[in-house]
Amino acid sequence: MPSESLTGAEFASLIGPLHPSATMAVAVSGGADSMALALLAHAWAAAKGITLTALTVDHRLRPESAAEAAQVQAWLAARGIPHHILAWNDGASRTGNLSQAARNARYALMSGWCRANGVGDLLVAHHRDDQAETVLLRLKRGSHIHGLSGMRPVTVLSGIRLLRPLLDCPKARLAETLKALGQSWLEDPSNADQRYDRNRLRAMLAALPCHDTVISRLAHSAARLRALREALEEECDRFAAQHATMLSSGGVSIPAAAFAALNSEAGLHLLSGLLQQTGGHSHPPRFNELHRLYTALCAQPPIHRTLHRCRIVRQGETVNIMPEIHVKSLKAATAAPI
Repeated sequence: MPSESLTGAEFASLIGPLHPSATMAVAVSGGADSMALALLAHAWAAAKGITLTALTVDHRLRPESAAEAAQVQAWLAARGIPHHILAWNDGASRTGNLSQAARNARYALMSGWCRANGVGDLLVAHHRDDQAETVLLRLKRGSHIHGLSGMRPVTVLSGIRLLRPLLDCPKARLAETLKALGQSWLEDPSNADQRYDRNRLRAMLAALPCHDTVISRLAHSAARLRALREALEEECDRFAAQHATMLSSGGVSIPAAAFAALNSEAGLHLLSGLLQQTGGHSHPPRFNELHRLYTALCAQPPIHRTLHRCRIVRQGETVNIMPEIHVKSLKAATAAPI
């Protein structure tokens, strides 16, 4: 059955519950997904009197990237959509995992632009198919509920809200939306590169005769797990409000007995969140490592361990989670001659 284009009314029902602010930006690579989001968001924002600006990051990883960014700008200008091109100039960051470095740079550039221009929300075009792929990738990597709940409709990055209004929308409908609007888009050749896990997984899913059903059920499972994760977060917030004490190091102290008395799922979730917050990570620790630490903390003290750029110490009836860098700096300062 052919997919239908996404209507303006449907888009309004998807973005409305995210409570967008009066000034927004939209990330536009030029692909079908982000172009569809830009056009839908522009029409919706114009009707609401909301200011919307499109942002394109030129990673400068391919010779044609500058021309592609200029093409996106021309397309959006023809639609009356303000647009800025942000170039990735930091050659020092182009080492190690290049795709991860490019992703980090992309979000750093866009969130930085938003902060500098008083924009509170950044729209990104992750859709239902992306959500399903994300769940399978995290399942492969041994993720727990933190990962298997998938991407959230709203997250915060460096003080900027990332809004994903299309998480329940199939990818095919976005391409149909552009066709209905008479809008072209770019095809990124890296999306066909089988060296990347996500691309191999996408090809495997596309080959399934029940492809759409599998995608739908994976996305639905992620939504159910996300509801469970939110319930756990509420329990952890109550625990933190009652028991957690902030340390001058930027870490946190909690009573060991109260922590051990938590339901194991809540305890794991609380520990993961504290490590992520204290260590300054945008992602949780790997579940196997997290579970080993949790088991040790619930047993007899003392415990001295490091994980996720944190130092975790349990002595007596107290668990302290401190930034590892602070502890190292403190040791160095103590050892230095006066």
